Amino acid sequence: MSTAKKFTATPALVEGTIKAEAYHVFPGTTMTVCCLTMLNDFSVLGHSACANPENFDAELGKKLARQQAISRAQEMVGYSICEVLAERKQQKKHDEYCERLLEALDAAFGIGA
Repeated sequence: MSTAKKFTATPALVEGTIKAEAYHVFPGTTMTVCCLTMLNDFSVLGHSACANPENFDAELGKKLARQQAISRAQEMVGYSICEVLAERKQQKKHDEYCERLLEALDAAFGIGA
């Protein structure tokens, strides 16, 4: 079993990356849009619509639109986690390379760290 830390885009993590949210219902429709503004100012949209206007519930429309926006934001946060982990891995490889280079220079010329 791996002892490596598990990094996931948990609901709490995703919620923590949201700076603001706004909703809009287009006049004469049941189309509800949710716009989540992330900490980096990127906007993530979700939407919902009711097939039968007689059944339209504005609060339910907002809830469903937000759920869709959250799902999309979670994918983006997951991608960001992967980017950070890849950068850390690349930095570690670079640091190890520099360490070996300094050891080789020290062995060859006595000018190591």
